Amino acid sequence: MRLIFSVSILVCLYAVSFSAVAAKVVISALDPKTTTPAGGTIEISGEIDKSTPMQVEDAIKATGVNTGPWDLRLVLFNSAGGDVQSALNVGRLLRKANMMTTVGEHSLCASACVLAFLGGVNRMVLGKVGLHRAFPSLPSSTTEEVRANREKIDRQIREYLASMKIPERLLFEMNAVSPGSIRWLYGESDEQELRSLQIAGEDPTYADGRDAFSARKLSISMQEYYARRQRADVLCMTNWPIEKYTKCFANVLNGKQ
Repeated sequence: MRLIFSVSILVCLYAVSFSAVAAKVVISALDPKTTTPAGGTIEISGEIDKSTPMQVEDAIKATGVNTGPWDLRLVLFNSAGGDVQSALNVGRLLRKANMMTTVGEHSLCASACVLAFLGGVNRMVLGKVGLHRAFPSLPSSTTEEVRANREKIDRQIREYLASMKIPERLLFEMNAVSPGSIRWLYGESDEQELRSLQIAGEDPTYADGRDAFSARKLSISMQEYYARRQRADVLCMTNWPIEKYTKCFANVLNGKQ
């Protein structure tokens, strides 16, 4: 049984043909002066289908290994959804590769795309994400089949969320929205809800490993490291643009400020 998400009400209400744009996975070079994909940004746009996981896997290999055990490479999403199982597989690939996922300011990530997006060990929403209930591609013929399909879909998503350390509450919020509707959450105005659902945030295992790695490099205790982090958050929050913020943050962590 193929499971899909769709943000199109027309698809749900009418038996019309619908030609979705298949997902496109491209790599933007890290250095715009070159065409090398090493260290580049992966961009995923269009409908996520069965070919997407393989495209993503190839893109991850092409960008090369991270420069350090806790360094991140970026994946940008702009997708209205697609096949649920394919989205879950994309998310697993991203988590295994320690990727950072982002929805850009003028982009969206809806339906099944959200599941793939959760694979990032660090997740940032600047644009908008859309939630609704997953459903099978073919209509059920009996009440028993309806119930069995619902239980199977929920079980797959619940197990995936648990593996990603995402609260099960997200599944409840998805199931509360009809497949013919969508609930939009915006990066700026809904930041608190996005973090509460762990759509935006970071994987605690990854974060703990990164912090321990940084503390060892600085030859300081974890307590001192977190004290410096808190100090940096206070002192550097008004330092923009990003280059100025990064310099301030590094100085505080290195005990120079």
